[in-house]
Amino acid sequence: MIIREVNINDADALSDIYKYYVDNFPYSFEYVAPSAEEFAERIDDISEKFPFFVCEDNGEIIGFAYAHKFKERKAYQWVCETSIYAKNGCTQKGVGKLLYENLLPALKQQGFVKAFAVLGCPNEGSEIFHQKMGFSFVSTLPNIGYKLGSWHDIKYYVLELNPFRDDMPEPLEYHQIKQEKETYETDEERQARIYPVILSEYNPAWPEWYLDEKSNLERLIGVENIARISHFGSTSVPGLTAKPTIDILLEINKAADIGKLIAALPSPEYICLNPPDMPTPPPHLVFLKGYTPTGFTEKVYHIHVRYLDDWDELYFRNYLIAHPETAAEYAALKTSLHKGFEHDRDGYTDAKTAFIREVTKKARKEKNHGESDSCE
Repeated sequence: MIIREVNINDADALSDIYKYYVDNFPYSFEYVAPSAEEFAERIDDISEKFPFFVCEDNGEIIGFAYAHKFKERKAYQWVCETSIYAKNGCTQKGVGKLLYENLLPALKQQGFVKAFAVLGCPNEGSEIFHQKMGFSFVSTLPNIGYKLGSWHDIKYYVLELNPFRDDMPEPLEYHQIKQEKETYETDEERQARIYPVILSEYNPAWPEWYLDEKSNLERLIGVENIARISHFGSTSVPGLTAKPTIDILLEINKAADIGKLIAALPSPEYICLNPPDMPTPPPHLVFLKGYTPTGFTEKVYHIHVRYLDDWDELYFRNYLIAHPETAAEYAALKTSLHKGFEHDRDGYTDAKTAFIREVTKKARKEKNHGESDSCE
């Protein structure tokens, strides 16, 4: 799962999530759920001044959280209200915790002293969740809203964010703290923040994503320039926990024009890298797709361009597919490394290298003894 900032294109998914609660529960006192267009207006209105985050799992939005004004009058300006919703069926996946772990520090940095959660009741699950996140019960307003054929209470929970002072400066708007963060971050720090290491459960759609991009590459580059295209990496191994990135090995013919190939995969959709110390023969090219200035898109690709050869990556892939017990060991290794290397992609890759080399050595030995299939 990943947490990112909201954008207007999320309005359809967010309005669908919210509609389920408006239509079926007293948690929101709205009678009619807003349309996607109306929700887009809310996103636009809220996100400039307050943090507004969504949670994605395998490219699907499964929750959102934001803050907004507690009351309109000026004296309330140091206090805000939070709202959080998880998609039906996803409330036990840790979505809320991840969202609040991003939302609440941002509110603290803005300079708010309190955050209130205002809960339409009965809503025992939300009460327990907010208590776990550090909120304290304040009061109940009994029988204050009529919805779905009965009267309902509202309960107030509060989280202290910053200490009170008489000379308290006005809270910053969210776009201001974003600008401050960007001003003082190094490029390396920013890259680590917006492109973290993410681990996801296996998504059956990953092979389809590979085939879609395979067709796209054949169309853009021309099949006459391509010797072979292969899906490798963890997303190519059924059932394996993986970074949700589709690794593609694009093997080109020796006669292919490298300049034309680069031009055929245009920026900014494709980002061309020319790593200085690649351990492979030229052309030494990697293309990234699905990277934006604010983070990942739903579908992310790493396209490795090489000449046709007998590559280790394909041996490693085939061995994991043929040996589920080794794939399980690899999954356990990645999970154990994830927390320590969430914002260090190079370190995460280096920490896996010894395991990958050992398995690849076994795979080559097994093939040389005629025990495995071709690496086509």
